[in-house]
Amino acid sequence: MSVIASLPVELQEQVLLNLSWDDHFRCAYVCKTWRTIILSNARIKNGWYLASACSSADSYIHRIFTTTGVECVYTAEGFRLLLPARNSSSGRLHLKPDSPLFNEFLFKPPLPGSKSQEVAYGLYLLGIPLCGDQMMRVPWEYVEGASVDSGYLRVSIRNFLQWLAELMGPEPGIPLEEGEEYRFHFWCNQDLPWMIGLVPQTSGLEE
Repeated sequence: MSVIASLPVELQEQVLLNLSWDDHFRCAYVCKTWRTIILSNARIKNGWYLASACSSADSYIHRIFTTTGVECVYTAEGFRLLLPARNSSSGRLHLKPDSPLFNEFLFKPPLPGSKSQEVAYGLYLLGIPLCGDQMMRVPWEYVEGASVDSGYLRVSIRNFLQWLAELMGPEPGIPLEEGEEYRFHFWCNQDLPWMIGLVPQTSGLEE
């Protein structure tokens, strides 16, 4: 760390550009300089999104929802996200709702001047307890902070996960009791319309 930190900021940026999105999230908690670089560098953030396999629409979703090993935990205190461990001897990074990394958007913003298609931001969920084995289309009008600008759906990861928390208990809209928790990981179809599956975890992964 001390060797890299002694390099000019421009070279530190180049080092960080070669890392994966989840390593960026880990590095953001190493030091203030890296956090500033990571949160302000558009080239770094571009790698945080996965493109849809559909060639007819330009749509990218955050890799939080497409990466194996990411786990979401809902408790009476809110949600937290657990990133995969880098190796068998390392712990897992826990991200709480106040993390600035959750300020990022669920969908990658389009380039200035480009027009977005509505199909690019349609999202279905599978695994919501209330819906059984049926899919649910996300009603964006009920997700706090969600807005549409020139066809682009703008919503932060934090607001999406907080809205999702209201649906994950046995009785939607009723807060969980102290000591109660729900754990699940995501899978994503990587096509349009986007579909995110919520797979329950019967027990927590190693933390």
